[in-house]
Amino acid sequence: MVSTLLIRNGCVLIVNLNKFKFITKLENNYDSNPSYCSHCGKPLTFKKFYKQFEFEKKFCCKKCASQYPEVEVNKFSSETEKTIYAFLSLTLPQYNIRHNITDIFPPYEIDMCIETEHFPVFLEFNGSLHARFNSHNLKCQINDKIKKTEICKNRQQKMIRLCSNRGLYSRPLIFEESLNLVLDSINYLIKANNDYGQCIDVVYTGKDIYRYKEKFKDDIIEEDLD
Repeated sequence: MVSTLLIRNGCVLIVNLNKFKFITKLENNYDSNPSYCSHCGKPLTFKKFYKQFEFEKKFCCKKCASQYPEVEVNKFSSETEKTIYAFLSLTLPQYNIRHNITDIFPPYEIDMCIETEHFPVFLEFNGSLHARFNSHNLKCQINDKIKKTEICKNRQQKMIRLCSNRGLYSRPLIFEESLNLVLDSINYLIKANNDYGQCIDVVYTGKDIYRYKEKFKDDIIEEDLD
């Protein structure tokens, strides 16, 4: 069983990663195809493997890792983003998925990019700091609008945003349902292969999950809700 610590309001909560079905499946198959330390070749426990999931080189200990100081460590800012990355990497193995991207629209950072055969699909996770009701962080909300306008309207490309004003990571069932909607949205964009900009928001309100779609074509924004 794999668990991780989540700190909320000064309290330490233990979140069981096995509550995520796709991680349970990954762990169940891990012993037959384990990952090995990039330095000494020692097999990694699943816990150590998952902790370094996003890294090409993985190590069994700090001593082995110290032998590769040139390895760039590009960590996620939250366990939520890491879980999104793990889910997409496992469900879309045919595509390269980049994360924490700063070379697309500097100085802004894009959370992830799924590099499909037709076009890139940019993905943003907007947590409670980005919610419209949160007047304490208007900068996040302004930056979100700037990135959507540049990517979808000006560049006519595709973006999906997973938005939640409640914690998703501690709600595995809701989180996985939201992730499946994100996956469905990615596949929809790839299959449609439209030549105009699109943005799809997958939104968890705390009660319901819905999708909000925008099409940017001919200087007209078309909106749809499902």
